[in-house]
Amino acid sequence: MTVKGKSDLHKGHRERMRRKFSINGFQGWNKHEVLEFMLYHVFKQGNTNEIAHNILNYSAKSMQQMFENAKDDRLKSLDNVGDKTVDFLRYLGAFVDYYETEKLIEDRVVLNRNNIREVISIANMSDEHEDIVMICLDGRMRIKSMEKITNSSDSVSATADADTIVRNAVGVKASNVVLVHNHPSGSEEISDEDRRMTEYLDNKLRAIDIFLVDHYIVCGDNIVSIKMTSKKYKLPEVQG
Repeated sequence: MTVKGKSDLHKGHRERMRRKFSINGFQGWNKHEVLEFMLYHVFKQGNTNEIAHNILNYSAKSMQQMFENAKDDRLKSLDNVGDKTVDFLRYLGAFVDYYETEKLIEDRVVLNRNNIREVISIANMSDEHEDIVMICLDGRMRIKSMEKITNSSDSVSATADADTIVRNAVGVKASNVVLVHNHPSGSEEISDEDRRMTEYLDNKLRAIDIFLVDHYIVCGDNIVSIKMTSKKYKLPEVQG
């Protein structure tokens, strides 16, 4: 794939960008320069600067939104953005998510109420529909895995697949589980369905000696605990 442009203006530009990267990586680069550089893997020659600008402008200059736009093919409406570009950005976004999750596990990060917002931000829950994220933990509340259980733009509300949750917890030998789902509507209200789902999953996991630490609702910058609204629940003891 090639991009037609004023080649004389950009002669040697790619090599200069590569030398710049070899010195300090992407440190000090603008967002559009980073994306321009990465798009060299799609466009083997030509100027990718304008394409990078167009993609970022369309995505409100947010790389997170750019990856979301790549997932549902919105970016294909832009000039010179086709299947290969969208696929590349989709793969790149998935790799970033995978890397950040693996880093949490490899660093043996302990999940707590102070860092949960930062942790779940890695899951990139949708701004348009409800998603459920499952975090599996060991007896010391260290993260063993994190996975998005639902990811369907056709869903109006999140519906937990109990069998999937149990299978995932057993698969990583989890001692504790935290569930999180978002309310894109902006409402922090805990519905009867939310409470019933939490109680059902709590009982389902207890039956195999796994503790459901909590089920949180994310609403904008706020997080609401479903379990904290019920006195019958207690926090798990840290195992030695």
